[in-house]
Amino acid sequence: GKRKESNLVYRKNKKGGFWFLHISLEYDSTLSALTAKLKKEEVIGVDVGENNIAAVSSGKVWKAGELKHKRDKYLGLRARLQSNGSQSARQHLRKASGKERRHVTHVNHVVSKSIVEQAAKQKAKVIVLEDLTHIRDRVRAGKRVRSRLHRWSFR
Repeated sequence: GKRKESNLVYRKNKKGGFWFLHISLEYDSTLSALTAKLKKEEVIGVDVGENNIAAVSSGKVWKAGELKHKRDKYLGLRARLQSNGSQSARQHLRKASGKERRHVTHVNHVVSKSIVEQAAKQKAKVIVLEDLTHIRDRVRAGKRVRSRLHRWSFR
């Protein structure tokens, strides 16, 4: 491919930090040209949603009810602790910080792994995701729906 852009990024962690070099490449072949040569069975489509974490074109669906419940639980906990403002509440907030994000990352990892396993089982060559760029700009809704939308991990 043709080299387009690169960034040198430093990620800090508890043990120090690491440097990463992100390089963007542009390829001549487009996805539509690639998929035109493939058979229908060699392509898997994935629909990502708020109520269903993922739904694969073969019919398998991963529900998001338990994940949404856990996210609402953490949202309520943060609201109660932040409105309290005591030293104990701040300590509890610090202890709970990142817990929701780590849980969601784990659930998304498990789902994505099972999608790849499903694709390998069907001998699919391409996994196609729906394009959800600028979804936050397109959706017009109230505060409650917007807060749910911003917590939804659609990428």
